[in-house]
Formats: sequence, C-alpha cells, structure tokens
Amino acid sequence: MFRVDVLRDFQQLLVPNRRLLFWRVTFSALLQFASFAFIYVALGILNPGLAVTLFFIFPTVTVLMAWLLFGDRPSNERWFVIAVIYVGIMLTYNIFGVTKPDTWGVIAAMLSGISFAGYIITSQACFKQLNPVSFTSINFAIILLLCIGTLPFTLSSISLNSSLVFMCFLIALTTLGGYLLTSFGTKMMGAAQASIVSASGPVFTTFLAFTILGNKLDAIQLFGVFLVTGGVGLLSLQNMYKKQPR
Repeated sequence: MFRVDVLRDFQQLLVPNRRLLFWRVTFSALLQFASFAFIYVALGILNPGLAVTLFFIFPTVTVLMAWLLFGDRPSNERWFVIAVIYVGIMLTYNIFGVTKPDTWGVIAAMLSGISFAGYIITSQACFKQLNPVSFTSINFAIILLLCIGTLPFTLSSISLNSSLVFMCFLIALTTLGGYLLTSFGTKMMGAAQASIVSASGPVFTTFLAFTILGNKLDAIQLFGVFLVTGGVGLLSLQNMYKKQPR
C-alpha cells in the first residue's frame, strides 16, 4: 500500500547531498507566498473578476518558462492561443476605454500570475525527487512560517477585530479548500481535464463579484474575460493531447 511519511521526507531534505532539493522547495514556497501576497493586494484594489483574469496570465508564462528552461518550444497553435490570451488581457484592462483600472492593482495581479508560474515550474522539478504530498505539506509549512514572520510588520498598520479575524479565517479556509478540491478533482478527472475546469475561474469570479458585491465590468472587459478563459482552456486541451501517446 502507498504510504507517505512527510517527517521522514523532510529529514531527508536536510541531508547534505539533498540540500539543493531543500533550497528548491524553499524557493518554490517563496514564489507561492509571493503569489498569494500579490493577488490579495490586487483584490484589495481591483474588481475581483479583473484581478483573477489578469492572474490567469500564469499559463502563458509557464509555457514561456518551460521553453526557456527546458527547451520545450511552443507550437504555432500554442503561440496563437497565447496571443489570444494576451489580447483578452488587454481588453480586460480596457485598453480602448477612457477609464482604466488602477495601474498598481494590475501590476500586482500580473506579478501574482508570474510568481505562480514560477512556482509551477519549480514544483515540477521537485516532484521528480520528492513525493507531491510531502512537497505540498512542507511547502505550506514554510508559507506558514513566512506568514508568522511578516505578522510584526502588518499588525502595526491594522486594527484587529472579530470581523477581521473571521474574514481571515474564511480566506484561509477557502484557500485550503480550493487546493484540496483541486487535488481531489485532479485525482478523479486527471490533470488535463481538471485544468480545463479550473480555467473557468475568471468567468465564475466575475459572475460572483457581480452577484455578491455588485461589481460590474464593461462589455469589452467581459469579452476579454471570455477570451482569457477560452484561451486558457485551449492551452489545457493542447497539453492533454500532447501527453496522449501516439
């Protein structure tokens, strides 16, 4: 039976000949922590649907990083889909409109996507030497330590109250729940099919932001959201067909 011993795997990371893997795992956690921090900054500034759509630049950055680091050159079809996603992002930014989103919010959302793409690339490299369950557990443990380490810098600028603590708890719960549901979905459906479903994130976020918060996007921005969603879905389909044996 398949068993995972997270403590044993962590202890093995401290062995001198596996020290490089330890630093890779740590760097991966730093990238994921940065991705979380940037997206929360973006969500505090931008419409949630816009922030999440800009975050979904990460699949294109992942493709470009894989080409740069591993020589996995994108096909012509993949270049076309990447172009479609970037056109959608520009439309979401309301490039032809007079009123544009806050520049710092846009930068934060895109930096979150870029950081997440780096996390994906480094985690794939770690999976070759470390069990994914142990990697995720160690990764989140490092992120927890980073969060605790940044508390002194954040507590001085905010006033804690019961509502804020409850909202932080909900954010942590939904974040962890999202990762767990993604893991279960990937196990039941397969990674490629699960990633296609995950590509619907911008559309669902835009819908929920409008339904719950009353946040609206212009028609051209909505078209950009659908372009990004469709483009990310097509990238996932291409990955699925690429991995199938011929």
